[in-house]
Amino acid sequence: MTRTLIDIGKMSSSRQISAGLARNINNLMSVVLGHVEIMKKNISQGRGEELQTSLDKIHSSSWQAVSISRRLLYYTQEQLLQTESCDLNGITADVLRDVEFESNIETSIKVDQQEVLLQTEAARIETLVFALVQNALDAMPDGGRLTVSTCRVDGAALPESAASCVERGEYWRLRVQDTGEGTLIDVFLPL
Repeated sequence: MTRTLIDIGKMSSSRQISAGLARNINNLMSVVLGHVEIMKKNISQGRGEELQTSLDKIHSSSWQAVSISRRLLYYTQEQLLQTESCDLNGITADVLRDVEFESNIETSIKVDQQEVLLQTEAARIETLVFALVQNALDAMPDGGRLTVSTCRVDGAALPESAASCVERGEYWRLRVQDTGEGTLIDVFLPL
């Protein structure tokens, strides 16, 4: 009993520390991003063109850190997530841009031409896409091809295995496929 209480205390402390770190990273990156935007504006007005490449890299890295901190906050459930209109295609592209791929991994993204809007928390979708991509990469230790796609599907046309798990209606399908162990994962997200 005492050991269980100690373990619970350790888990609680770990979550508090993680949440604190994530909040700090998020706050710092917000400040950095603000300054980067100001600097980019100054450069666009003809002051310091040689800094553009560096600023673009700083900007990209900062957004990656914000994305990581969101995922960490989501994991610790310390941040109150708000439902918003999220673009599945945009989030998928952002996550793929954030992942560092080995040179022996080919990537392909095939997105529906329509804007894919979901009413959910962006951090949930980021976490989902990130986890699916990481699982696919783990299945390809010797390299291969990762394909991520989105498309609109009618619930009535779903495969039998999926149709029994979802209600009738229309869905966005997020598909992650790799050539490593032949993994194919479909996630159906309601419109």
